[in-house]
Amino acid sequence: MTGAVPLPHVVVVDDEQDMCELLALRLEHHGDRVTSAHDVLGAPAPLGREPVDAMVVDLRLDGASGLDVLAEVQNRSLDVPVVILTAHGTIEMAVEAMGRGAYGFLTKPFHDHELLQKLAHAVESVRLRREVAGLRTLVGEAADGQRLLSTSPPIHRVRELIERLGPTDATVLVLGESGTGRERAARMLHAASPRRQGPFVAVNCAALPGELVESELFGHVRGAFTGAARDKDGLFAAAEGGKLFLDEVGDAPPPVQAKFLRVLQEQRFTPVGSIREQASNVRVVAATNKDLRREVAEGRFREDLFHRLHVVPLHLPPLRDRPGDIPLLARWFLARSAARHGLPAPALSAEAVRLLAEHP
Repeated sequence: MTGAVPLPHVVVVDDEQDMCELLALRLEHHGDRVTSAHDVLGAPAPLGREPVDAMVVDLRLDGASGLDVLAEVQNRSLDVPVVILTAHGTIEMAVEAMGRGAYGFLTKPFHDHELLQKLAHAVESVRLRREVAGLRTLVGEAADGQRLLSTSPPIHRVRELIERLGPTDATVLVLGESGTGRERAARMLHAASPRRQGPFVAVNCAALPGELVESELFGHVRGAFTGAARDKDGLFAAAEGGKLFLDEVGDAPPPVQAKFLRVLQEQRFTPVGSIREQASNVRVVAATNKDLRREVAEGRFREDLFHRLHVVPLHLPPLRDRPGDIPLLARWFLARSAARHGLPAPALSAEAVRLLAEHP
């Protein structure tokens, strides 16, 4: 999972070309990615092309001041920490720069470790602020549990597909390993649907006792079996006008699979012990972590039901395929857990994030 955390991008601005090259070599050797500029006019260019994590700016530039660069960063409302380099004789101006929003300053000559430490803190602070800002946006969107927390392209594609499928009544089969967010994806489909004012009912087919699966799903009438003292509506009736999410549908027993097929084909079902069919106005979204094609080939899952469910497959990738989400999710879980206990969210160090990203 290497590459989960991108290399810090640092812009160095110094009118002395030798100094620029020396700083770039030092930072690149440390593992940073460096863009150089030699004057005030050239300094803003990298800011418009791609994200910048920190800037190192000489206070005295040819015919100008590093404060002009600082002002440009602030005018653009960019969240980029600026470290000012200054000679001994301009400490007062460096202090002024701090007052105007510079992240810090170093006096020439300086030791490598001073610069590297200052930049490491700057990069970590800006990344933390950006991730917190991103979390606030995502938490705002996810306040009702309707969002998949991710900034990765695969999940972005899933969201786009959900937006297209939500307004339809197409049967969707959500595929993915346990923990990838299958139910959350189903809830997002419901939230984007004209049925969103109706109920959303979720059932784990693998968790229902075999002898009660049909009764729980389709209901029963009084006397249908021992202990059936009264009529009872099932989950299909409870989801009327809304959506029924059948998780782990691959574990449904054969008799229930046959009834699923009838509901999908005819929009009708029969409660256990009854001879009277009931109409069903329910959109079904199913999910499984099994390979249903293999289940069909080995005789454990009905082929006709598979084709009915597999109208539109929605694949949710596991976290190992999108390691860039690890820092985001780790901080989200920390913040949520801390909030439950009334505590401030602890900060994850760069080393902790690296270890998480490298974990198998």
